[in-house]
Amino acid sequence: MFITFSSKKNWLFGSILLLISGLLLIIHQSNQDSYQLQNLKQNQKKNKYIEVITPDWATGSTLTELGLPPLGIGDKEGYRVWVATPKLPQSVIDVGLRTAPNPELISLLRPDLIIDNPYYEDNRSIYDANTPVESITFGFDFENMDNTKPLKWSRMVDSTLKIGRLIERPRRTEHYIESSRQQIEAAGAIVQQHLGTNRKMVVANLYSVQQMNSFGINSTIRLATDMMGLDLVSLGTSSAFGVASIPLHRIYDIPADTCLIIMEPISPFVKYQLKNSLLWQHSRFSEPNACLYVIKPVWHFGGINVLLQFSNNLAEEVAKPRDYNLVLNTDPKIEESKTDPIHTKAHEL
Repeated sequence: MFITFSSKKNWLFGSILLLISGLLLIIHQSNQDSYQLQNLKQNQKKNKYIEVITPDWATGSTLTELGLPPLGIGDKEGYRVWVATPKLPQSVIDVGLRTAPNPELISLLRPDLIIDNPYYEDNRSIYDANTPVESITFGFDFENMDNTKPLKWSRMVDSTLKIGRLIERPRRTEHYIESSRQQIEAAGAIVQQHLGTNRKMVVANLYSVQQMNSFGINSTIRLATDMMGLDLVSLGTSSAFGVASIPLHRIYDIPADTCLIIMEPISPFVKYQLKNSLLWQHSRFSEPNACLYVIKPVWHFGGINVLLQFSNNLAEEVAKPRDYNLVLNTDPKIEESKTDPIHTKAHEL
């Protein structure tokens, strides 16, 4: 069978039409995605407020507390797990990893301002040169990384006031600072009412049945406990960010007059392992009257919100009727599980 010149011509013409149709479809989809982002931004710009993008959860939570949530934030899902409160509105856009945000998305969103800290300075090369960038440290010493000096309330206040000036909400910021201070002290009074004055405590994150992170002198948790009238006990030398990674058997070094406060998240898998660990079962914290509390998550690399959230979470927990069986309660089915999603997520962060 012979293919005529006419049929070849028709075949070629049809192929070209098919190719053009495909390209037009791709362009249409791209334009549609761009339109959706622009439409979202236009909806968010109706209030004419300054729009901020930040890779930093501490800045994001502070902006939210001040009534102006960020336009975009790094790893929004991680924020939901580790920070939790204040809750971010659905309108806040996930701009990618905190250490590697999406430059195309940020360019499309066209923020008025980007706020980061020295830890995220490597991201600055991908930002639009015309977008101002400000650094907020909340009192952390990123240059000297000194682990021997406690954080100061005054420096945390200064960073918060700077954010208030940047977003043109100085009065609201001042009110937030003073209200937070009062709430922290009030929460401290509640804890002392239930546990006693100047109560000693170890505060830790628990990621496995082998180790935990104990908070030390240069941590936000130390500043919070000081303001609450409590006495934080550290079980090791802190890192530059205020935590000491120690083996779990160090719980036997905790004095008898000292409480153990464990902050979520703890995976159900780790809870199950802990309850069935001989090391744990032979410690005093396995006893029904143990001064042991598991409190809601607190992202400790932050600002005033960290102090406020920790104090409120602790006060809420100690004021509840005691039921030790619920402290490390978990689903019995976890015994069959071979995965540990939250522990895995912790290492990714």
